[in-house]
Amino acid sequence: MPFAATPVAVTMNVVAVASHWTMKASVALADGVGIAESTTASPTMFGGTELASDGSSVAIGGAAMLPLTFAADGPVDDCSVVLFRVERAMTASLTPIARYIVTDTPAHAQFPIMVDARFLDTSSLFTFGIHCELGHDLSANDFTQVTYPFSASTTFTATFTAH
Repeated sequence: MPFAATPVAVTMNVVAVASHWTMKASVALADGVGIAESTTASPTMFGGTELASDGSSVAIGGAAMLPLTFAADGPVDDCSVVLFRVERAMTASLTPIARYIVTDTPAHAQFPIMVDARFLDTSSLFTFGIHCELGHDLSANDFTQVTYPFSASTTFTATFTAH
């Protein structure tokens, strides 16, 4: 049985636009979602290691869980974080290993995302994908209710290995 078609108005907002030829055009909208960031002032940290450049080495050291923290450059309601293994075949691809959802965002030192170390092996390359959203009414922990404008952002950390 097919579903009845319901017209839906979709509005897209661009958070920032810049021409790489002129670098003069720029638009910033106040209702955009924050993007997980890793800067010198607030780096993404995993297991006490800054994920600032590709190929960082994270020490497991026998720990069962490792803390992941990150900041966002604007407001967010929730973020989902996926641990990916980078497959280094002829064409690189990402294999999802574990997913974490946080509503007390961003994940900071007092409330980190605790990542199970058993998902890490010493022969693989990993990255985290961080997807944040703004527009959920989480007063009742209900992800089915949204407020508009709704916006989302996705970014990836630098790659890392475990030892």
